[in-house]
Amino acid sequence: MIILGNGFDLAHDLQTKYSDFRDYIWNNNREFYEQLTKYIFEDDLWNDFENALGSFDDGEIKEMSEAAYLNYDDNYYNYDRAISDELEFSTKISEYLLEWVKSIDIKTNPVVSRKIINNDNIFINFNYTDTLEKVYDIVNNNIL
Repeated sequence: MIILGNGFDLAHDLQTKYSDFRDYIWNNNREFYEQLTKYIFEDDLWNDFENALGSFDDGEIKEMSEAAYLNYDDNYYNYDRAISDELEFSTKISEYLLEWVKSIDIKTNPVVSRKIINNDNIFINFNYTDTLEKVYDIVNNNIL
């Protein structure tokens, strides 16, 4: 059994760090980037992405919600809707993550001997990419 993490893709010179995701968003959807960094401190976001997503800056949302509440009008402005609309961008994170992963060029040469990485092994793969399949011809049944 072989366990693989992002170091495997990095060893293949693939651009798979969250800072690469940051650059991808910055270059392809600046509005989404700005919304994301409005609620999550940038240093936290790009250094510890998964944990940062679970702990956004609620001070910013409280401030925005208080402003929305002050403008609340039963006939025109829906307070709950304002909060929901403001956080709508968060439903797109997985979409942009997938878009970025699909954009990563996997055309690389093997860096680990095929005596080690081959279909005689089972792999636990924590990577988003299909490096094992495309570079080493590992069958999907051997990858968890």
